[in-house]
Amino acid sequence: MGTLYGIGVGPGDPGYVTVRGRQILEDVDVVFYPASKNKPRALSAVLPYIGDKETIALDFPMTGPSDKALETKWKENAGLIKEVLKDRDAAFVVLGDPYLYSTYSYVVEILENFGIGVVTVPGISSVGAIASLLDIPLAQGEEKLVIFPMTGDENELKKVLLENENVVILKVSAGPEILYKVLKDNKAAFDFYMVSDVTAEAQNVSKNPEDLLKKVPYMSTVVLKKKK
Repeated sequence: MGTLYGIGVGPGDPGYVTVRGRQILEDVDVVFYPASKNKPRALSAVLPYIGDKETIALDFPMTGPSDKALETKWKENAGLIKEVLKDRDAAFVVLGDPYLYSTYSYVVEILENFGIGVVTVPGISSVGAIASLLDIPLAQGEEKLVIFPMTGDENELKKVLLENENVVILKVSAGPEILYKVLKDNKAAFDFYMVSDVTAEAQNVSKNPEDLLKKVPYMSTVVLKKKK
């Protein structure tokens, strides 16, 4: 039985793939990647390192983790990976880090129940890439840092903003209008940074919360730092 290597390939630029990730990609026989309606960014990030290796797209419906259709798809994809691993090693490449809001983590749970060995290689998260792009620290000294998905509860978000100096909002496109309203109503003042498609050609940086009321790209993250 072969081994599956879960590889975080960073925010999408091939230059952000780690040395360890590249080494494994050169050695495996097959590369799995999340399917996409547009150009699959995880696959694009590793194309310089995989030559003519076989690549297989894994389809995951864009629904919540409690959705039965998605759970069924996890099992189907895990079964496909298991079949390939009978006589070959494979990599499953994902954007960012494999264990930060990644579908990879759900598939791994199923594979481990099958008794299949999995090795995970960390990647540079979009959060880290964005902080470097903006040239700002995510947290210093005794400051608190919270990562919050916009798929979360609005009241919980209000509480997070009141109690923390630094907040990173992921999945912004799931509720930009809600985020805008919460920021307008919040008593504390924050410096606002929204970065879309970090490291890609379409990369954009906004420091204006009003841009939340426009079309927000899917790959958008907001960094909030409480004013001192």
